[in-house]
Amino acid sequence: MSLEPIDPKTALELYLADRDTEVSKATLYSHSSRLGHFDRWCDAEEIANLNELSGRTLHEYRL
Repeated sequence: MSLEPIDPKTALELYLADRDTEVSKATLYSHSSRLGHFDRWCDAEEIANLNELSGRTLHEYRL
């Protein structure tokens, strides 16, 4: 079984929609803001499929 490709923006939207009823609006805004930085980084690095991320790639983001 393989994972279906998913782009960062779609993953972010799905995550926020899932959390919408579980957290406050302020928390949702905070998550959206922080993950927006990651989404923009993925765009700059031309990462179109989150399945392609490795631990090393995520470490580069955190630097």
